[in-house]
Amino acid sequence: MRKLWPLISGVIVLGICLPVLAQSRQNADPATMITGAKPINIQSNNLVHPGKAMKDYKLNNNLRTPAQPSVFNLKNVFPKISLGTWPPRVPNVSILGAKNNPYQPNPPRGVNLFNPPSK
Repeated sequence: MRKLWPLISGVIVLGICLPVLAQSRQNADPATMITGAKPINIQSNNLVHPGKAMKDYKLNNNLRTPAQPSVFNLKNVFPKISLGTWPPRVPNVSILGAKNNPYQPNPPRGVNLFNPPSK
C-alpha cells in the first residue's frame, strides 16, 4: 500500500502537466505567449489627447469646503431618550353606538375562560 501512493500521485501529476506541455509551441512568438493573439498597432486620428482633455479641468470645483470645527458633544452621538409623561395622555376617541358603527354593529361579549359554556 505504501508503494501505491507515490505511483498514484505521480500519475495525477503527469495527468495535470501533460496538457500544458501539449499546448506549448516550439517556435512561439514572444508577443503571443501571454494572450495568444498578436497585438495590433492602433493608429487613429480620433484618439483623445490626454493633455487636451485635462486642460480645462478645475479641481477646486470638486473639493468640498471643510466644515467649521466644533466641540465634541455626546448629544450628537446618542439619541434623545424620554421616559414619557405622567400621567400618560389618553387619546381622545369618540365612541360610536351600535347603530352608528358600521364595522362592529353588535357589541363584543366577553368570554370567561375559566367557566366555558356548557354544550
